[in-house]
Amino acid sequence: MWYCFSVIVTLNGGAYVLQFYLTINNNMPRMRSISSIETEISKVESELAKVQEKCDALSAKLLELQTTKQEIEAKKVMDAFRKSVRNERIKKELYKAYQNSNRSLKQILAFMAGC
Repeated sequence: MWYCFSVIVTLNGGAYVLQFYLTINNNMPRMRSISSIETEISKVESELAKVQEKCDALSAKLLELQTTKQEIEAKKVMDAFRKSVRNERIKKELYKAYQNSNRSLKQILAFMAGC
């Protein structure tokens, strides 16, 4: 939509006609007020604070879970190590007992199967 404004200006004894044309586009957004922008800024800041708190909580939970996982893995490794050391000790003792006995391996295995 077009609007035309005419203004008559007198300057140095002469008259001049100035014409202004103004176009109004109904699709143009209207100017926002500073108060509405400040309101939106405060909303975004509060949402950002909530998200940051949630991120901090999730980071703490992740760290706790990773620590728990490492503790369990370390316990499993130590248990396996102790078991292997114990088995090696038992194997050595059995081998010494076999060497020092006058029994055959078949007799020892039959005895152990009966235990």
